[in-house]
Amino acid sequence: MEAWIGPALLAAVIAGLVNVAGWYVTYARERRLESERRREKVRDYLTALRAEIRAHNFRWTKAEADEDLVAMERKLQADPRFTAFVPKEAESIIFPTIARELHILPGDVIDPVVRYQRQLASLAFIVEDLRSTGYAELAADRKLAMYADYIHLRVEAGHLAESTLDAIKASRVVE
Repeated sequence: MEAWIGPALLAAVIAGLVNVAGWYVTYARERRLESERRREKVRDYLTALRAEIRAHNFRWTKAEADEDLVAMERKLQADPRFTAFVPKEAESIIFPTIARELHILPGDVIDPVVRYQRQLASLAFIVEDLRSTGYAELAADRKLAMYADYIHLRVEAGHLAESTLDAIKASRVVE
């Protein structure tokens, strides 16, 4: 009986070691696959954010904004009841979708993305105000002040869009 205990014990130890080695190999493979999936998800999110920002990016220069403001001032001087038509801003599609997983993005990208999105939200609120009947009933100087705020918010949104695109590019996650 003792003749087979040695080989059986050795076989059990070898089987146990093979089993443990299999756990380690499986664990390492799963970690590698998870890491690859995460990198792919980050790349996809950054690519989508970049596309959305490019679609929203307001390419107004400071000079164009100033010209628009001067034109508005002239129109209000000519007719204090004049109210400019301000179109609604396009809503973000990508950001609300990925907002809960923002933490997986590179740290240097999160801040500019959030600041840009908050600026878009502020811009949407002022557009809503500029489209209201309350705005239409304001005095010309107050209309001009609110319109100037709108112009400045758009210009700032353009600057934030550029800095966000720069941060995405600097992350070197997307080409």
